[in-house]
Amino acid sequence: MPSNPVQVDVWFLSLDVSPEQLAALTALLSADEVERADRFHQPLHRQRWIASRGQVRQLLAHALGRAPSRIVFEPEAYGRPALAGADQGLPSFNWSHSEGWGALALSPEARVGIDIEASRPIGDVDIEYALSPAERHAMAGLTGAARLEAFFRFWTLKEAYMKGVGAGASLPLHDFDMSLEGPGLARLKGAPEEPGLWRMAEAVPVDGWHCAVSARTNGRALNTTWHRGAAGERAI
Repeated sequence: MPSNPVQVDVWFLSLDVSPEQLAALTALLSADEVERADRFHQPLHRQRWIASRGQVRQLLAHALGRAPSRIVFEPEAYGRPALAGADQGLPSFNWSHSEGWGALALSPEARVGIDIEASRPIGDVDIEYALSPAERHAMAGLTGAARLEAFFRFWTLKEAYMKGVGAGASLPLHDFDMSLEGPGLARLKGAPEEPGLWRMAEAVPVDGWHCAVSARTNGRALNTTWHRGAAGERAI
């Protein structure tokens, strides 16, 4: 089995940018992206979407050695964004955003998925919908802040795995279990080998947010480097 760990870099990106930064990031977008941004009814949602997409373009452009405006995206079968044409899969990337923060995962070696979520009140209905019986059992007895933290750890891990697989909503939420110890995938219905193929990592980029990243390492260890800002000025 290969011994070298798989490298994944994650950038935490503030989506609340200055008017000057917003104008510069808008200039990097394609015509279709600008049109999509203009369909947002709320100005704040529009600004944050542009800030997310523009900074993702900057980071991918740096990885590929080209101008951000020359990056071309095309969706996979279930809508996961991917690089188009000859760039497809090189490198693997995935991004997520929640309110004023975004996160981008990038790896030259393994398919990746990422999720970032702002904590918010949850109820029993949310837990029943999102978590499997085993995950709900693991939360039994937790209350208050501990219950909220466990839920968002489970949820970001599940989302990161689903986005890594790229199966979208076709993967039922109750058909797989996450473990908070590790953390990692504990079970996928009908695929007992799957947990051994994926590795996961977590971080708290700022108070009140949870982030998880998944990588299909095929049994190799995962080395995750966390950065803050598009230039990666400060590691987490």
